[in-house]
Amino acid sequence: MNHTRTATVVVLAAAGLLLAGCSSSPPTVDGRPATRAANPGTGTATITASTDDDAYVQHARNRDPGDFNKTDPSIITPEGHTVCSMLAAGQTVETAAARVRQDFQETATRALVAAAPALCPDQTSKINAWISELH
Repeated sequence: MNHTRTATVVVLAAAGLLLAGCSSSPPTVDGRPATRAANPGTGTATITASTDDDAYVQHARNRDPGDFNKTDPSIITPEGHTVCSMLAAGQTVETAAARVRQDFQETATRALVAAAPALCPDQTSKINAWISELH
């Protein structure tokens, strides 16, 4: 009877570890959320940066090429995710911009916030209203 309990505990512990492995965080590339894609040459999966992240970086670069054309995407992308997270949590665009402004100059801050709809299109109207107030 004692061996049965031990075996049951071991099986349950293994199942818990297996389930914990299934709920792990998504993969990242250079700190950015990533997607997995099949590599046609080898048939294996490779991890690449999210196309949303790439679009965000490109939008930020278009809005402020002087600051961002040579800046590594791993520095740019987390700012967009921060802006989107703050807006999704109910914070204002002004508050999110103030957070970004701690690390970037004004023009760069505007570019980073204005590019955020590439990552969180549901926040576009809030961000566009903020942009129109700046002009």
